[in-house]
Amino acid sequence: MNKVGIVDIVGIKGGMDYYDRLLGKAIGNYGNKTYIFSNFDIPNDNNIKYLIYFDKNAKSKTQKTNSLVSGIKKTISYLKKNEIKSVIFHIFSFNIVIFLLLKKLKTHNFNIIVILHDVNSLGEKNFTFFRKIILNKFVSRIIVHNSFSKHELSKILKTKKDIIDIIPHGNYLGLINNKIKRVDAIKKLGLNKDIKYILFFGQIKKTKGLDILLEALQYIKDNVQLIIAGKPWQTNFDIYDSFIERNNLNKKVIKKIYYIDNDERDLLFSASYICVIPYIKIYQSGVMLMSMSYGLPVIASDLTPNKEIIKDNKNGLLFKSKDSKNLSDKINILLSDNNLRKRISKESINTMKNYSWEQIAEKYNKLIT
Repeated sequence: MNKVGIVDIVGIKGGMDYYDRLLGKAIGNYGNKTYIFSNFDIPNDNNIKYLIYFDKNAKSKTQKTNSLVSGIKKTISYLKKNEIKSVIFHIFSFNIVIFLLLKKLKTHNFNIIVILHDVNSLGEKNFTFFRKIILNKFVSRIIVHNSFSKHELSKILKTKKDIIDIIPHGNYLGLINNKIKRVDAIKKLGLNKDIKYILFFGQIKKTKGLDILLEALQYIKDNVQLIIAGKPWQTNFDIYDSFIERNNLNKKVIKKIYYIDNDERDLLFSASYICVIPYIKIYQSGVMLMSMSYGLPVIASDLTPNKEIIKDNKNGLLFKSKDSKNLSDKINILLSDNNLRKRISKESINTMKNYSWEQIAEKYNKLIT
């Protein structure tokens, strides 16, 4: 039996607890013992050992740095004591702290498998010097989620392309509750059964294109409201509030600007008619996969990573990136066509069956020593 550590310094703050839990469970099904080092715990999950070594409540830069340094020290100590040789490490950005953490892991000769979510950070400043050393010197394998990410990363790692593996982000079919009726979800959320709801879900970043969706909202029919659900990340929601106020959109927008727990998430996806992914830059969208797992039709910008999953007019709709008028046209089409929504819903779930964690874990299992 192999022992595998999954190190996730973001964890529940970025919704990564779902990812870690499903990946860890699937890896365990291959006879491995899985340990998750992060900032969350799942009660009664006997297949995985959870170690809360990172502080989810750290606010300031100093607190976050102290949490990372302390957490990695505890993690390395536990890994060595329990003879865990393979480590799966999530990376979203490159900076001196990540550099030092990976360097410390490398000095203890762990088999380091990095999951690189964003080739270039979508929020923080990119430190290309640290990225170059980390990916060339510290890791055994680099996992990316799609062909687009591999292509972009290959431009950087010109001499080490052979260590890059494409292993998709898995579905959420085994985690979510997609059996809630829309009428019941609307009632529990205190919404109006005569309104059709559009959902924008997840962390609010500049690259997520919420401003484009708000612009599109001006051209959408009156019996429609937009639900914005999630916390801002390295941006101030005031800029969106100002746009909403300036364009008299208050009655068309419902704001839930906070962390959404699992129960409310189930209700929001069940109450909504469509989910919009208006991103202007992305490497992989977990929200898209979650929405499709619910069978909630997706309208997404026509970025290359989105097009690897969404086939226009089959399992979703695509609109011209940054084009708010084209987005509003697609929203109006989908909201007015019940048959189209039903067909896309069915095809979305069928698509997600091809993103099973069992198939994904099989690929990881081959990389674990």
